[in-house]
Amino acid sequence: MHHEIKHNHHYIPEFHLNAWKNETGSLLLYRKVWRDKVESRGKQPAQVCYKNDLYILKEDPFGSPPSRPDHVENELGIIDDNAAKVLSKILSGSSLSALSVNDKRDWAIYVNSLLHRSPERLEELDSVMRSTITKTLDDIKACATEETHKTWDECGKIFAESSYGINHVRLMLLPTIKDNESIDGLLDYEWNLLNLQGSFPFKFILTEMPIVTFDKENNIYMLALAITPSLLWFAFPRSLRDSKDFGEVIKLVVMAYNGVQLMRKPGFIISSAMLTNDGLHNYDKVFKEFLRPSIS
Repeated sequence: MHHEIKHNHHYIPEFHLNAWKNETGSLLLYRKVWRDKVESRGKQPAQVCYKNDLYILKEDPFGSPPSRPDHVENELGIIDDNAAKVLSKILSGSSLSALSVNDKRDWAIYVNSLLHRSPERLEELDSVMRSTITKTLDDIKACATEETHKTWDECGKIFAESSYGINHVRLMLLPTIKDNESIDGLLDYEWNLLNLQGSFPFKFILTEMPIVTFDKENNIYMLALAITPSLLWFAFPRSLRDSKDFGEVIKLVVMAYNGVQLMRKPGFIISSAMLTNDGLHNYDKVFKEFLRPSIS
């Protein structure tokens, strides 16, 4: 049977984006198209948050040829399918109480995937991999004999032109996402949902990095992810529940969720409604100072 290769690789899957669709069936995508000019366009979830061949495995002389170049994308698809079923359960009752142990693990894996699968994160890892390969070859060349130095020099050129490093980063993506220690740590946190009142003007947005983390001593102390424009999933250490500052911390999470995403200087903003100054965010200033110019 012929296997059709997938090329449109979503780093935020369509099932998640669907919640931001408005009454016309589209979501609003804000981009800075030229200097200070910002445009908002209605888009279908299939048309946003993807990059062609983002997770594709390429032919490479230093590695085994991939049996299926879209293996990583297919595995991420399974993670997304499982998470979509969990999200449906959550939304059916705006509650986490109906989730089974397996449901929670599936959701934890999905949340962890969003931390690692974005184009920006993969570009960072690709850069680290290139530096590692270059340094390793330079160290070898430094110890090489005069006769073998040229051989290692040629080897370096071949590595630079090959897909070895890019493939390795993508193959490591799946074990990183499914890492038992990371998933067990997240499952040990207390999970909560915060539902904004329908009349509240503030709504959650999405950017290419939808997970917001709050760090303490270089460790993730709390995570937050909007699952609809009005519903925020967040996880934190159980000890925080007993803290006298718990209420203030939760207020901070809600107020900071959009702001943290915007401070990362995103390339786009996804909203379910027109973005106007809402008392918490001055979007006139956001569009001018924080939204990155689009290159497409």
